[in-house]
Amino acid sequence: MDRLQNVVRTYWLAIAAILFVVFNFIGFSQAVAQQPAPTTVPIVTGTINAAAATTDIMVNFFNRLTQTPQSTVMRVVMIVVGLVLLVAGWRVYEFVIVIAGAMVGAAIASSLVVSPDATTNLIVLLIGGVIGALLSFFLYYVAVFLIGVHFGILLTNGLATTFALQPLSPVVLIVGGVIGGIILLGLSFQFLIILSSLVGAQLLVVALGLPTIWILVIAVIGIVVQFGLTRTYHYDFRRSRRSVVYRRRTSEI
Repeated sequence: MDRLQNVVRTYWLAIAAILFVVFNFIGFSQAVAQQPAPTTVPIVTGTINAAAATTDIMVNFFNRLTQTPQSTVMRVVMIVVGLVLLVAGWRVYEFVIVIAGAMVGAAIASSLVVSPDATTNLIVLLIGGVIGALLSFFLYYVAVFLIGVHFGILLTNGLATTFALQPLSPVVLIVGGVIGGIILLGLSFQFLIILSSLVGAQLLVVALGLPTIWILVIAVIGIVVQFGLTRTYHYDFRRSRRSVVYRRRTSEI
């Protein structure tokens, strides 16, 4: 069984590496093609152009995600899933990590491949999401670290923008990403509770059509409830090689 898992891991890693190279090549080629003159475009410039072209697509995509769905069934599903993540996210740890990996993979893929065609963008998002989810499932520690790196870079860039410290050196972004990865590895369980509460609150607010400020209010309630439940039921959090195991602590007599 272990041998089969190793073969599957190697197989998906090879696919991920090939697709990553293809994404980089296509994204950079499209950025170069958008230049008015056939001059050589630096890698940084090409990356910035590709990211800028993706921004509008991602903004529209997330705007659609934050709109209350018209379907009653969809609203009910969102409410149920939101409640589960809000108060029991710590019991579905692997699911949350896989979802987070899918989101990061989709974001990276969409920033590497920029196309005016909506279908192409959707396919890229799906491929990136699947790769991110698979890597999160088979390579748990790597996935947690990379998710932390992603959020660390986003937070560093956001703080720099807020305090007008642009442009940032790539070294600063790398350092911020590495710090984020290390922090998430050390506090992954606490991060899970915060992340699942935020996602659950977001789903509830969207499904119920509440003002955005309620996301923070409901998320805080979920965080308090989850930490309270883990203490009440005395659950020990332990990581295995890939999966996560919850063991209830029993007092020694």
